[in-house]
Amino acid sequence: MIRRLIRDQTGASAVEFALVAPMLIALVLGLVDFGQAMRERMQLTAAAHAGIQYAALNPNNLGGISGAVTASGSIPSARLSITTSTACECSDGTSVACAGGACPVGSPRTYVTVTVAESYPLLFHYPGLGTSVSLSAQASQRVE
Repeated sequence: MIRRLIRDQTGASAVEFALVAPMLIALVLGLVDFGQAMRERMQLTAAAHAGIQYAALNPNNLGGISGAVTASGSIPSARLSITTSTACECSDGTSVACAGGACPVGSPRTYVTVTVAESYPLLFHYPGLGTSVSLSAQASQRVE
Protein backbone atom coordinates (compact mmCIF):
# COMPACT_ATOMS: atom_id res chain seq x y z
CA MET A 1 0.00 0.00 0.00
CA ILE A 2 2.75 2.47 0.92
CA ARG A 3 4.74 1.56 -2.20
CA ARG A 4 1.72 2.32 -4.33
CA LEU A 5 1.29 5.75 -2.67
CA ILE A 6 4.95 6.61 -3.20
CA ARG A 7 4.68 5.90 -6.96
CA ASP A 8 1.32 7.66 -7.33
CA GLN A 9 1.62 10.87 -9.41
CA THR A 10 -1.91 12.16 -8.70
CA GLY A 11 -1.79 15.76 -7.49
CA ALA A 12 1.90 16.27 -8.28
CA SER A 13 1.21 19.08 -10.74
CA ALA A 14 -1.00 20.86 -8.20
CA VAL A 15 1.81 20.76 -5.65
CA GLU A 16 4.32 22.01 -8.22
CA PHE A 17 1.98 24.84 -9.19
CA ALA A 18 1.51 25.76 -5.52
CA LEU A 19 5.29 26.01 -5.14
CA VAL A 20 5.89 28.04 -8.32
CA ALA A 21 2.79 30.31 -8.33
CA PRO A 22 3.96 32.78 -5.63
CA MET A 23 7.20 33.42 -7.51
CA LEU A 24 5.37 33.89 -10.81
CA ILE A 25 2.86 36.26 -9.23
CA ALA A 26 5.66 38.30 -7.63
CA LEU A 27 7.45 38.48 -10.99
CA VAL A 28 4.32 39.66 -12.82
CA LEU A 29 3.55 42.28 -10.16
CA GLY A 30 7.12 43.55 -10.35
CA LEU A 31 6.87 43.84 -14.13
CA VAL A 32 3.61 45.78 -13.81
CA ASP A 33 5.20 48.17 -11.31
CA PHE A 34 8.28 48.60 -13.52
CA GLY A 35 6.09 49.29 -16.55
CA GLN A 36 4.09 51.92 -14.65
CA ALA A 37 7.30 53.61 -13.50
CA MET A 38 8.64 53.70 -17.08
CA ARG A 39 5.34 55.20 -18.29
CA GLU A 40 5.68 57.85 -15.59
CA ARG A 41 9.28 58.52 -16.69
CA MET A 42 8.09 59.05 -20.27
CA GLN A 43 5.53 61.55 -19.00
CA LEU A 44 8.29 63.38 -17.14
CA THR A 45 10.33 63.51 -20.34
CA ALA A 46 7.35 64.89 -22.26
CA ALA A 47 6.81 67.51 -19.55
CA ALA A 48 10.47 68.59 -19.70
CA HIS A 49 10.22 68.92 -23.48
CA ALA A 50 7.05 71.01 -23.13
CA GLY A 51 8.97 73.34 -20.82
CA ILE A 52 11.81 73.62 -23.34
CA GLN A 53 9.36 74.38 -26.15
CA TYR A 54 7.93 77.21 -24.05
CA ALA A 55 11.46 78.39 -23.21
CA ALA A 56 12.32 78.61 -26.90
CA LEU A 57 9.78 81.44 -27.21
CA ASN A 58 10.07 82.91 -23.69
CA PRO A 59 13.54 82.12 -22.31
CA ASN A 60 13.38 84.62 -19.45
CA ASN A 61 9.92 83.66 -18.14
CA LEU A 62 10.89 80.97 -15.61
CA GLY A 63 7.42 80.93 -14.07
CA GLY A 64 5.88 80.36 -17.48
CA ILE A 65 8.28 77.51 -18.16
CA SER A 66 7.23 75.83 -14.90
CA GLY A 67 3.60 76.43 -15.80
CA ALA A 68 4.09 74.79 -19.20
CA VAL A 69 5.67 71.77 -17.53
CA THR A 70 2.81 71.46 -15.04
CA ALA A 71 0.11 71.89 -17.70
CA SER A 72 1.64 69.38 -20.09
CA GLY A 73 0.93 66.10 -18.38
CA SER A 74 -1.23 64.05 -16.12
CA ILE A 75 1.26 64.01 -13.24
CA PRO A 76 -0.07 65.83 -10.17
CA SER A 77 1.86 69.07 -9.73
CA ALA A 78 2.23 68.44 -5.98
CA ARG A 79 4.59 65.53 -6.77
CA LEU A 80 6.70 67.46 -9.30
CA SER A 81 9.95 69.27 -8.65
CA ILE A 82 10.72 71.61 -11.54
CA THR A 83 14.15 73.22 -11.90
CA THR A 84 14.98 75.65 -14.67
CA SER A 85 18.49 76.93 -15.24
CA THR A 86 20.18 79.15 -17.78
CA ALA A 87 23.82 78.86 -18.83
CA CYS A 88 25.91 80.73 -21.38
CA GLU A 89 29.00 79.61 -23.25
CA CYS A 90 31.21 80.73 -26.07
CA SER A 91 31.65 78.96 -29.40
CA ASP A 92 34.81 77.27 -28.05
CA GLY A 93 32.84 75.73 -25.15
CA THR A 94 34.04 77.94 -22.30
CA SER A 95 31.39 79.10 -19.85
CA VAL A 96 30.72 82.80 -19.41
CA ALA A 97 28.33 84.84 -17.32
CA CYS A 98 25.00 85.36 -19.05
CA ALA A 99 24.81 88.98 -17.88
CA GLY A 100 27.67 90.91 -19.44
CA GLY A 101 29.78 87.91 -20.40
CA ALA A 102 32.00 88.39 -23.43
CA CYS A 103 33.49 85.85 -25.79
CA PRO A 104 36.76 86.23 -27.73
CA VAL A 105 34.91 85.48 -30.96
CA GLY A 106 31.19 86.05 -31.45
CA SER A 107 28.53 86.45 -28.81
CA PRO A 108 27.66 84.07 -25.96
CA ARG A 109 25.19 81.27 -26.64
CA THR A 110 22.38 80.91 -24.12
CA TYR A 111 21.08 77.48 -23.13
CA VAL A 112 18.04 76.69 -20.99
CA THR A 113 17.81 73.41 -19.10
CA VAL A 114 14.58 72.12 -17.60
CA THR A 115 14.77 69.31 -15.06
CA VAL A 116 11.59 67.61 -13.87
CA ALA A 117 11.75 65.18 -10.95
CA GLU A 118 9.30 63.33 -8.77
CA SER A 119 9.14 60.67 -6.11
CA TYR A 120 7.03 57.96 -7.77
CA PRO A 121 5.05 55.86 -5.29
CA LEU A 122 5.42 52.16 -6.07
CA LEU A 123 2.30 50.01 -6.22
CA PHE A 124 3.92 47.34 -4.05
CA HIS A 125 6.61 47.36 -1.37
CA TYR A 126 9.89 45.74 -2.38
CA PRO A 127 12.63 44.91 0.11
CA GLY A 128 15.53 47.27 -0.42
CA LEU A 129 13.60 49.77 -2.57
CA GLY A 130 11.17 51.26 -0.09
CA THR A 131 7.79 52.59 -1.10
CA SER A 132 8.90 55.05 -3.81
CA VAL A 133 11.61 55.65 -6.38
CA SER A 134 13.06 58.92 -7.65
CA LEU A 135 12.44 59.61 -11.32
CA SER A 136 13.75 62.55 -13.30
CA ALA A 137 13.99 63.85 -16.84
CA GLN A 138 16.00 66.68 -18.31
CA ALA A 139 15.83 68.65 -21.54
CA SER A 140 18.17 71.39 -22.79
CA GLN A 141 18.02 73.73 -25.74
CA ARG A 142 19.88 76.69 -27.10
CA VAL A 143 17.59 79.71 -27.03
CA GLU A 144 19.82 82.50 -28.38
